[in-house]
Amino acid sequence: MLSPHKPQKISSIGHLLKWIDRHFLELGREVRLSYLPPLMVYLAAGISGLTAIVGTFFVKEYLGLSAEFLAGLAFWAMLPWTLKLPVGHLVDLIWRFKGALVFLGAGLIAASLIIMLGLLT
Repeated sequence: MLSPHKPQKISSIGHLLKWIDRHFLELGREVRLSYLPPLMVYLAAGISGLTAIVGTFFVKEYLGLSAEFLAGLAFWAMLPWTLKLPVGHLVDLIWRFKGALVFLGAGLIAASLIIMLGLLT
């Protein structure tokens, strides 16, 4: 019989199962139906990434572009989507400075346009 006053010995497998339950299975228990629409959007974006592979090969052959150029283009095109999650969380944390964040974003866009203009000339 288990006594509340006597510490029980838990095996390492028991610790592992508790850890898995606490960190992974608990996420499944907390899922709500209202989470489904955003998850479907991210799923659709992931699936479109698979079809983009076929499109990349088509563009490579049809336009005669190098794989290196297309990989670089894909990197720069996907960079904003990659940074969306951590930057969005950061913005949520410092939301009271939203006015300054708007000006910071506008300044970064202006700087990037000036850099691109310099690359063209």
